[in-house]
Amino acid sequence: IFEKFYRLERDNDSETIGSGLGLPLVREILERHGGEVSFQNKTGGGAVFTLSIPLTVHRRHTRS
Repeated sequence: IFEKFYRLERDNDSETIGSGLGLPLVREILERHGGEVSFQNKTGGGAVFTLSIPLTVHRRHTRS
């Protein structure tokens, strides 16, 4: 589901609006900030997404 333009088969034939870019963008942004995203399917439908973002920022040392 984190692949660009990915949509579930059942959504391809319905009137669901979306390009399939939302979750890939979320993952890319989080990873660039040292974080991650994961998910678990819920019994009976739906899913739970967990976003993790580090609280500390590691800055690169630059020479003056």
